[in-house]
Amino acid sequence: MAISLHRAAEDGDVAAVRDALANGADPSAPNTVGYTALHLAAGKGHGNIVEALIEAGATVSCADRSGQTPLDWAVFDGHDGVTRALLSHGANLAQRDNKGSSALHWASSRGQFACVQILIEAGADVSSAENDGMTPLFWACEHGHPDIVDALIAAGADVTHTIKQGMTPL
Repeated sequence: MAISLHRAAEDGDVAAVRDALANGADPSAPNTVGYTALHLAAGKGHGNIVEALIEAGATVSCADRSGQTPLDWAVFDGHDGVTRALLSHGANLAQRDNKGSSALHWASSRGQFACVQILIEAGADVSSAENDGMTPLFWACEHGHPDIVDALIAAGADVTHTIKQGMTPL
């Protein structure tokens, strides 16, 4: 049952998701590679599926094998509506993946300006450092996203933070 739920969630098939849930599919069960239906729906931007899964009891801040959450998956491709939905249902802004990246790190590196703004407004730590010391500001600078650089600085990002190689983001 969980496989059909995952396929339906990824495909955006609301009727099939509801059917799978009605037939006892676990909304928080991972598939064979460790992704939940919520990860797959969030990553595809299927807001209606995200809402249905959460209503059915899906764990909002669940982590896949690399430690990434549905919120990480949503911001990666700029699904701002799904980002807002996950946050409204209690997604953990401070949760980190196995490399120490937060959703704000992902959104900043990928150039997802709307998601960066949403995360900042929700209270994301704009100066949080990954395991290697990289901050959202470093990622925005490295990937050439000046609008995100400006937003992070305006929100108080530490422009003097130094990584192991002695570099600052600016």
